[in-house]
Amino acid sequence: MKQKILLLGAGGFLGRHLCDYLLSRAGMYDVIEIGSALDAFPPDRTIYVDTAEHDITRMIEQFSPTVIINTIGVFSRSPKECFDVNAFFSRTVMHGIKGTPIQLLLIGSAAEYGMVTPGAMPLREDYPLNPISDYGMSKAVQEFYMHACVISNGSDIRLARIYNLIGKGLSTKLAPGGFAERIAGLQKDGGTRMLVGNLKSKRDYISVRVACRMLEAIMNKGTAGQTYNVCAGYSLPIESLVKTMLEYAGMNTVTLETDPALLRGFDIADIYGSTEKIEGLLSFSREELEQRYNEDLIALLSGAGVTLAKKTT
Repeated sequence: MKQKILLLGAGGFLGRHLCDYLLSRAGMYDVIEIGSALDAFPPDRTIYVDTAEHDITRMIEQFSPTVIINTIGVFSRSPKECFDVNAFFSRTVMHGIKGTPIQLLLIGSAAEYGMVTPGAMPLREDYPLNPISDYGMSKAVQEFYMHACVISNGSDIRLARIYNLIGKGLSTKLAPGGFAERIAGLQKDGGTRMLVGNLKSKRDYISVRVACRMLEAIMNKGTAGQTYNVCAGYSLPIESLVKTMLEYAGMNTVTLETDPALLRGFDIADIYGSTEKIEGLLSFSREELEQRYNEDLIALLSGAGVTLAKKTT
């Protein structure tokens, strides 16, 4: 029997990729896509709603899902918007499933960890949360709400704490998406220098397609009230990411110049997560992670309008 999944945020980057992945799983899932009329994809199979106002209880009664996955989230600089969407909307969904057997899968972020000490890596899910951004704080509040609802209501809620995704259509507000946009612009204009911020920091990057497999494993094999890292388990310098992107674009001679305006007042030198817990649900290899990362890096560039320098596989 198919699982009926109500996918909130089907028009977003993660929502689109997750929907396509679930629908490719040989008829295992009946996916009901809920998105915004502004960004929902694809339009012929998506239900448009105003996610800021819609009645979760009514939607549950209408669609009778077995699972709800909430991929709705914002990276806004507005603290109010961050908390309204990332924390308070998620809380509304949590209260909507109270007293039902519906499973809810929430999307968290590595930004919840905030400032970490080098010796703490790889970060386990029980590492103390110390967010330093409104986005990270709002995601941490979502997680606190999850624990409260699981304890007080007995709800089946699980959380995927996602690190840095790579894939086609990634927001230009995120570093890899912004780099792809700038590379496309340089390629079009014949530019020879690229302004960048701090490239020495290291981050845990993971293919969005691998992340979708991990989300499915959490949904099918995870435990209520638990948080699972969705990460590669190792970090790469941001400089390595940019240079690889330029190489794929055939722009190795482009000069990278630091722009003080792009530097943050603070930056985390290195952060990567532990895969021990997610590996208890799903098997994968370092070789697979690296291959999918490169494939999705190429897809990100191509989707941004970058002409690739050579045939890629």
